[in-house]
Amino acid sequence: MNKLIFECEKTGLQILRPQCNLDTIRDGRGQISTYLPDEKLEEFNIVFFHAGMVRGMHYHPHFVEYSL
Repeated sequence: MNKLIFECEKTGLQILRPQCNLDTIRDGRGQISTYLPDEKLEEFNIVFFHAGMVRGMHYHPHFVEYSL
């Protein structure tokens, strides 16, 4: 499973690090990392950001949200 490297006490936000050898998935093009959540995913969202704009700045305590 993924290694927890940070958890916010106020919001429960977690930052995870994949448990793998990064040298085996990284090359000149970039890298591929896989994250497996502990719970079943119910939905996912793709968010597009316009340059210079801010989104978010809040959280939803009634469900788990993942951001990549």
